[in-house]
Amino acid sequence: KLLASLGYWILPIARLEKRFPEKQFNGNSASNNLKKIDEWFHPETGRYSGWNLAVACGIRDGKGLIVADADCHGQGDGVAEWNELVDQTDDVPEHPWATTPNDGEHHFFQWHPAFARKSTPGNAGLEVLGGKDGSLTAIALVYPSVVKTRKGEYGQYSWQVHPKDCLLPAAPQGLARHFRSDHRAGVGTGRGNEHVRASDLAPEVPIEQVKRMLEAINP
Repeated sequence: KLLASLGYWILPIARLEKRFPEKQFNGNSASNNLKKIDEWFHPETGRYSGWNLAVACGIRDGKGLIVADADCHGQGDGVAEWNELVDQTDDVPEHPWATTPNDGEHHFFQWHPAFARKSTPGNAGLEVLGGKDGSLTAIALVYPSVVKTRKGEYGQYSWQVHPKDCLLPAAPQGLARHFRSDHRAGVGTGRGNEHVRASDLAPEVPIEQVKRMLEAINP
């Protein structure tokens, strides 16, 4: 209820997993209605009591957020990329953030139109989860969610700066500049969600094709 009261869009996720609890669920199933949250998560009567919890990324009814998702798996080190980005820009304000069970990090900011896609991938394990205006597209698990780690153990998401202690700040302009630069170079293959299928991936359009399309437009 606390996150919902702060304006976050909330939805349940299957216990100990990252999938939606029912087929009809998606990011737009998220709610910040306290009655609905109680129906889902009340410790005694909630339909999804004890299940995992996620916030939805994107923006709806003027409320929304993006999450810079720094992963540390495969060959990428998203945390290192995030730290490098912070070192290179001077406009990253204090913000809510959390650690993930696989040594990654989630950094939360107000929605920014630069991240209207479900996912905007960076170089090495860092992507920004977002969504177009009017839609909640991606999701990010939060405390008290528990999932299995790469080592086969179970680990919990943990707030390092809780949203109740820090209002959601505007997204840093340096973050938008960083990802616009990477995207022009065709960098990244992120999927933009913790619940995603290969069919969800949007194809990249080669720059030469974009040029031909623009040249065909009558001014």
